[in-house]
Amino acid sequence: MSRLLLPLCLLLSLCHCAGVPTASAPPTITATAEPSTYVADALQHEGVIIAGQPGQADLPSLAEAGVREVFNLRTPGEMEKLDFDEAESLQSLGIDYAQHPVGGDDYPWSPALLDAFSAAMASKDGPLLLHCGSGARASQLYAAWLVRERGYRPDEALRTLSPKSGWPLPMEQLLDRPLRLELATPPSQGSFESSRR
Repeated sequence: MSRLLLPLCLLLSLCHCAGVPTASAPPTITATAEPSTYVADALQHEGVIIAGQPGQADLPSLAEAGVREVFNLRTPGEMEKLDFDEAESLQSLGIDYAQHPVGGDDYPWSPALLDAFSAAMASKDGPLLLHCGSGARASQLYAAWLVRERGYRPDEALRTLSPKSGWPLPMEQLLDRPLRLELATPPSQGSFESSRR
């Protein structure tokens, strides 16, 4: 009998170590969603939030910040890569949405884009989110708006939006001197592009 007792004890010990289920309470898992810092981390100026692409989890923070309109500069190809429908999600929060793509040969920069943004700014009723993928295109559009609508010099507008605007320029850092940019005299005929040729 003692010959059987030792193997039986070993077998029971192995079964216990192998995790034979016992009646115990399931582990408690608490999901703690971190509050979005999207709005707090964004560049803000005169009621405009200038930023990169918000995630779906960031959208409620826009509503909480009082954002009434989103002006998106991303192209359709960029938007297709998202795992959510930004326009639909924003509309469900009561936020107006407009997409004005800019980027690449299919969606070039143009005065019409600045006109559309100026119209949105003139009619905005509360904070407006201006975004692209990283915030770089958005900051360039906002800087152009500051120049045309608020009378800023180009370098003043870009400095206002640093670091999203690419300012200070590497040349300033290399020379250890600030640069001053001024608007050139407009070409007598045609567009900016035709004057460059």
